[in-house]
Amino acid sequence: MADVGRIFTETYGAVGNVPEAKVREQFDKMQNRRRVMFDEANKDFHAAMLLGLSRSEAISAMRAGGMGVDNASAIANNRYRDYKISKSLTKSMRRELSPEEMQKRQEIGRELMMQQGE
Repeated sequence: MADVGRIFTETYGAVGNVPEAKVREQFDKMQNRRRVMFDEANKDFHAAMLLGLSRSEAISAMRAGGMGVDNASAIANNRYRDYKISKSLTKSMRRELSPEEMQKRQEIGRELMMQQGE
C-alpha cells in the first residue's frame, strides 16, 4: 500500500512547481492501483479463511505483512478505504515548499479528497 501511495505523494509533495494536471493524473493512477490492491487483498483474506484461518488470524497475517490496521479492518469488512493525505506529508511539505505552492497543493488535495466519495 505504501508503494502505491508513493505514486501520488512523490508528485504531490515534490519541491518546485508541479502542474496541477500532473498531480491529478498521479492521484488517479494511485487510486486505480489502490482499488486493485484492495480487491486482491480481499480475495486473499477470504481465501485464507476458506483454508482454515480465523478472521483474527487472517487480519493478523495482513498486519504482519505490513498493512495498516485501518486498511486491514476495511478489507476484512469488504470495504474500500479512501486514501487520506497524511499529516506527516503535509508537515514535510510545509518545510520544503513556498507558502504559495503549499496553498496551491492543499487546494488540489482538498478537492481530490472530496471527490473520492462521489
